[in-house]
Amino acid sequence: MQDFKGLARALQSGDISAAQSAFKTLQSDLQGTQGKSQTSSLLDPNTAVGQEFKAVQDALQSGDIKAAQAAFGTLKQGLRGAWHAHGHHHHH
Repeated sequence: MQDFKGLARALQSGDISAAQSAFKTLQSDLQGTQGKSQTSSLLDPNTAVGQEFKAVQDALQSGDIKAAQAAFGTLKQGLRGAWHAHGHHHHH
């Protein structure tokens, strides 16, 4: 999840334009990997992480770096919870 790290860095440095472009990259990557379990739930507005992902997007679009940072923090925790809940058991 390289793009995720890039977005996190841009948000931490408070660079809204870098964060916006990192988010776009992340989003297009997610769309490219749709169907791969966890990532597709980010693009699904019916999931908790999907709603948090959308909140980050909305904050970035309105240029509100503080809200974006907060939303991203929530998203990261939600993802950690989601990944944890599903446990990475690869069924062969």
